Amino acid sequence: MTKHEPECIYIPDAEKLYDEEERWQSVLEKWREIVRIYEAGNIPTNIHGKSCAFCIYYEDGENDCESCPIYKETGDVQCFGTPFHRVAQNRDDPELALPHAREMLTFLKNLYEKTHPKPIQRVPFTDFFDKKLELAVVRGCFGHDHLYLLKNGKPICYLHVILNFEDVDDSNEDKAVTVYSYDPLPEDVKKLDP
Repeated sequence: MTKHEPECIYIPDAEKLYDEEERWQSVLEKWREIVRIYEAGNIPTNIHGKSCAFCIYYEDGENDCESCPIYKETGDVQCFGTPFHRVAQNRDDPELALPHAREMLTFLKNLYEKTHPKPIQRVPFTDFFDKKLELAVVRGCFGHDHLYLLKNGKPICYLHVILNFEDVDDSNEDKAVTVYSYDPLPEDVKKLDP
């Protein structure tokens, strides 16, 4: 049996995507495709920044990489601190590059899950009103609001939530807050200043 002659398969250039979820899905799909190409014994080309939706969006010539989710995780520019450079070093040898490409895909999947937590509970609004519990929204910096659960006007815990302001209608019992996690309040929290 003759050895398979690897085919070079071009990874298309990424588009500049303005939606964070679309950027994530583009990057994940790029690495799924790279893994598939190596698994077939072929060689992906154009695996660097031109084919990365993160690079296209975040590298603006001023703060290269600093807003990129990968940089925020590793603290390193140009994907140093990830398996990417081991893939690049071995890119012409599918057998050597494949395990590193799988590591890179796993790294990205784990980072996506870490930065996009799954809800742990859906809390109907009626729970807040029936039990005399209240939500307090405290304006935070960078457009992020902080949500506290109050009982008798005193904060009892901080909620990590995504709150759709269309949901804020206590007359509609079907509406709910999606709670991602609870944090006990620090000891020094005495009152809330909205």
